[in-house]
Amino acid sequence: VKMLTACNRLRPTIFIDVGANIGLYSCIAAAHQLAPRIVAFEPDPRNFSGLKKNIILNGFGDLIEARPYAVGDSDRDALLAIAPIDNTGLSAIQSNGTHSVHMTSLDSAIALRDEKIAIKIDVEGHEQRVPHGATGLLSRNSGFALIEARDDVAAASTTELMRSSGWPLIERHGLNLIFEKFD
Repeated sequence: VKMLTACNRLRPTIFIDVGANIGLYSCIAAAHQLAPRIVAFEPDPRNFSGLKKNIILNGFGDLIEARPYAVGDSDRDALLAIAPIDNTGLSAIQSNGTHSVHMTSLDSAIALRDEKIAIKIDVEGHEQRVPHGATGLLSRNSGFALIEARDDVAAASTTELMRSSGWPLIERHGLNLIFEKFD
């Protein structure tokens, strides 16, 4: 609801869904026409397959661009620990992962300047690394960001990094940190 309200008010030119899973946020953004461009990142092959299916089933193929990559602080190969079938949302980048994936940074994946952006980041404990790889994107653009933080240490670190890029914390709602940067 907070994302919908913020996007309706800010009218971002892009919605970036990091840790898209099967595309719930991306499909909601598309259905509500929250942004003319949606980019969804999901490295887990099962979830990525579900994401692609949901994009097709909902007729959002022209609006949502699905990328099968992890997002972090750099461009490199990483290991993904695949979650059990009963909760595929728990797949995570881990040193003991068994599935090799490509990791990209938002700075290298999306080049924008002076735009309004909306970002959702939910990457199962890897959330702090995503803003580290998006300092250019964050400093050059304004908008709305929803970032999951699993504990107070992660919340404090993420809040400080976002603040240093001009994105103050607006609200904390459970695990979710909400940031907004104004023009």
